[in-house]
Amino acid sequence: PFQQPQSFAETVEEIIRLNPDRISLFSYAHLPERFAAQRKIADSTLPDAPAKLALMQLAVSRFVGAGYQFIGMDHFARPDDALAKAQQAGKLQRNFQGYTTSGQDALVGLGVSSISQVKGVLWQNSKELTDYYASVGASALPARRGFGLSADDKLRAALISQLICHFELDITVFSRNWQLPHFWQYFSDALERLQPFMEDGLVEIYAERIKVTATGRLWVRSICACFDAYLNSGQRHYSKVV
Repeated sequence: PFQQPQSFAETVEEIIRLNPDRISLFSYAHLPERFAAQRKIADSTLPDAPAKLALMQLAVSRFVGAGYQFIGMDHFARPDDALAKAQQAGKLQRNFQGYTTSGQDALVGLGVSSISQVKGVLWQNSKELTDYYASVGASALPARRGFGLSADDKLRAALISQLICHFELDITVFSRNWQLPHFWQYFSDALERLQPFMEDGLVEIYAERIKVTATGRLWVRSICACFDAYLNSGQRHYSKVV
């Protein structure tokens, strides 16, 4: 609330002075319908989407100018940090917790509401503390919902991961690895949704390559959403990046 460019810039400068190896920069998520405490915050006190985008652009400019590598979306790292090295080597990965240098075969969450993923199966623990304690006390798994990824889910997840981590996809290599003979026929709906981003110079489409431009990196989340089978809207959601 009441965040202004000047105060934000001062915070950025203080972070640079502290010289951390990594920086995670997230926008405040205002969800008053889910969190009662947030209902005390008036919408009018929050920066709108253009203002938040300007703050993000300021941060990218200052952090990169201070020697950090813009890993993507919400992360920055020093060039000698493991995240930056993994991206340079083409080995960076991302899961629902953020960017990582580790594999994703097994990610086990502990505690209330935590999410786990093991070999294509995801599940979430109970969100209620009493229910969670009851399950643990009975030596039972406190999972309350979950699902297994389909072949299509895994295919799309691999594509999105490549773009979100490395901002470029070699269609020939990807199609060979996933035994996908007709890439654009399979992703014809995605190609249609990508058109506005192409027109705005945020992504470039070639016969054998997809490339997110330097400007487009700020919108990589929205670009990747074009390949998400569970999202059907073709509208531009630029505010999603902030």
